[in-house]
Amino acid sequence: MIKQELMKNPKLKDANWDKFLPKFKKTHQKKRSKPFKIRKKKDYTPFPPPMPLSKVDKELESGEYFMKQKDRNRKRKAEQIQKSEEISRERQKQNRAKPFIPPVEPEHKRKKVETAPARVDVDSLKEKIKASMKKKKVTKAK
Repeated sequence: MIKQELMKNPKLKDANWDKFLPKFKKTHQKKRSKPFKIRKKKDYTPFPPPMPLSKVDKELESGEYFMKQKDRNRKRKAEQIQKSEEISRERQKQNRAKPFIPPVEPEHKRKKVETAPARVDVDSLKEKIKASMKKKKVTKAK
């Protein structure tokens, strides 16, 4: 629309139209750094998976369904006792084996030996030694 109007005007026909045209900000769309996950399709099976057994079906298989309530409770108690005995046996084995397991010894790191500086002032060293020798002689004489 704006360009058509500018073309019709004889004064502005050959002039620069930039000041009349709208200026849009350019938006930079970030490229997706992570590609989309492509899921593999599973093989089609026309038959659904088998239904899990219900509580009643499990009781029928094990024969619990026809038991009396007292018998069921007795059986459950026996299973719990057996489980607890197995756990206690395992704990006993671990406790008995504890004294025979050697303790973990910490690793000793060697201390780095610091090297003496390359340049040693010989004159000052001689003076220090002489001074210490004088002190020793004075202490021995007393």
